[in-house]
Amino acid sequence: MKKTAYLVFGAESSCTRFVTNRLIEAGCSGETWNDNHEQKIDFEEPTDDLVVWRRSYPHKWDNTDYPYIIKNSIGWPDTDAMYDRLVNLGYEVKVVVTMRDWYSISRSGYSKGYRPHVNTMEKAFTNTKESYKLIFDFINKYKLDYVVVSYESMILYKEQYLNEILNVLGLNTLDSIDIRNGNQKYYD
Repeated sequence: MKKTAYLVFGAESSCTRFVTNRLIEAGCSGETWNDNHEQKIDFEEPTDDLVVWRRSYPHKWDNTDYPYIIKNSIGWPDTDAMYDRLVNLGYEVKVVVTMRDWYSISRSGYSKGYRPHVNTMEKAFTNTKESYKLIFDFINKYKLDYVVVSYESMILYKEQYLNEILNVLGLNTLDSIDIRNGNQKYYD
């Protein structure tokens, strides 16, 4: 089996953690064990053939001394270092990009109230746009294979939709997924 690393990237609140956990259920090795966004792969070399590594944009904005975060930034992931590490370990790198309604993403970040990079709706929306520019710049720089996972399609079609994505990625399908519509509250 070829060693493959799936990098799950998306703007804050675009469902990166949910998608990462589904990839783990579908056969990838990885752990997202707390609300601080820490992952085992941040600190230990992966050894399994299928691994998943998640980064929201930004990631760990409150601690840029964290591994694989660009220093003196608002927490932008150091995707070049992540890529180099994985390639040096013999992995083929693929990217899973999470997308969600940008108004809901921006409202979610803004509504937290304590994140300085999204303390206005304007900043939140600008941050979301910059996030996707950085993600697709990275994909294009290394000419990486990628898929886009739509949060709204997961809400509408649940495991039927996600299983199509998992098939494209060559992973096991899931019997069911438990997902709720987190966008509705921003439109009520």
